[in-house]
Amino acid sequence: MTQAFRREVLRGGHPDTGGDAQAFRRLVAARDALLTPSPIGPSAPPPRPQAPRPAGPTRTAP
Repeated sequence: MTQAFRREVLRGGHPDTGGDAQAFRRLVAARDALLTPSPIGPSAPPPRPQAPRPAGPTRTAP
C-alpha cells in the first residue's frame, strides 16, 4: 500500500517535482484513509440495538 503511494509520488505526483498539488492531496487522503484503523475493527460484528428499559417505580421524598 505504501509502496503504491511512493510509486505514484515518484511518477510525478509530488508538487515539488512538478506534479499537480491537487492530485497529490488526493493521493495523501487515500493513503491516510487506508492506513487509519477502523474504530470497530474489520471482524467485529455490528453493535446490537439496545432494548428500551422499562421505567421503574419512582421514589418520593419522605
